Amino acid sequence: MKMKYWLFILALIPFIGKSQIDRDSLFNSERTMDRRFTLYKGQIRVEGGYEFLIFKSEYDDAGEKELLSASGTSASQHDFNVHLRYGIIDFLDLEARFKYKKRNYRGEPVYIVGAPSLPRMLYTDVVTSGMEDIYLGLNARAPIPTNKLDIGASFGLYFPSANSEPDKPQHKFSTDGSLDQVNYYYLENWGYGVMSTFYQGHIKYRLQNIAFSFNYQLRVPGDVSESLTWYSRLNEYNKFAYAAVPYTYQEPQKSQFGLLFEFQPFQWVNIYLGYASLKSTRGWTEESGDRVAIPDAKLSILYPGFEVLVSNRLWLRQRVQFPLGGTNSMSPFSIQTTFFYNLFVN
Repeated sequence: MKMKYWLFILALIPFIGKSQIDRDSLFNSERTMDRRFTLYKGQIRVEGGYEFLIFKSEYDDAGEKELLSASGTSASQHDFNVHLRYGIIDFLDLEARFKYKKRNYRGEPVYIVGAPSLPRMLYTDVVTSGMEDIYLGLNARAPIPTNKLDIGASFGLYFPSANSEPDKPQHKFSTDGSLDQVNYYYLENWGYGVMSTFYQGHIKYRLQNIAFSFNYQLRVPGDVSESLTWYSRLNEYNKFAYAAVPYTYQEPQKSQFGLLFEFQPFQWVNIYLGYASLKSTRGWTEESGDRVAIPDAKLSILYPGFEVLVSNRLWLRQRVQFPLGGTNSMSPFSIQTTFFYNLFVN
């Protein structure tokens, strides 16, 4: 009986393999610019990426650019992301996103004349690290009977899985007998603390070797968030005492408008140039005791890049990001590398 069972399984293997190979041929014949907004039924796509950002300047509320180095300030950031997608049917897929980020920010050093005590040097570091809230959503594509036009939409939720409250600071005091040094070390997190809703609209038009895309995204927090402010005091023993005070705030709405131009010179390579305008609005905080509006922020970026089909299942995407202008925001230059792996499961 067992022998018949295994013979039956062995007989099925060529057909299972053939089905996988036939479906893989879809990737061989599909150029990057022809890729649909949603996955095929039964397709799985795993996306993993790393982005390094360095902040050389920032924009004030009038849009003027100010160099961080002029005040002794510096900032950098590392982003790691994983996206998982599964094709439910040919026009609908399920997506999950996971992201880890770490930003290091060093503020302007401050020197205090010491009379009657020793002179004192103050340093401030803010480290924001950890997971972002987990995203789970659906991508849908209109069943249009032409390959020239692609229209899609997304709807999803960011679940409050990440820590939204800052950790206890780790300030330090030291002295060499002639100069006191105080290092303020703050530890922040990326979570919103509440569920938020994500919307996206996408339109793409293709010609023979070029394509144009329009994209709009919006993330709206669902409720008021709660957090903590850590207050500290250096006592007579040169040790820091801490006290945490709760407060409420409204995370801003974040939107992004994007345009993308693609050129496909060869079957295996795609070159693109993108533009994005990011906005952050309608936020407020009661951290000071009174409700104060968080200034609206804007940032415009330009990002050239390319994608290479390493194999029918494995793709490599590389892009560089340049800031063009903005208000009340930092000005990041970044390099991003992303790998995509595709397969069918049924």
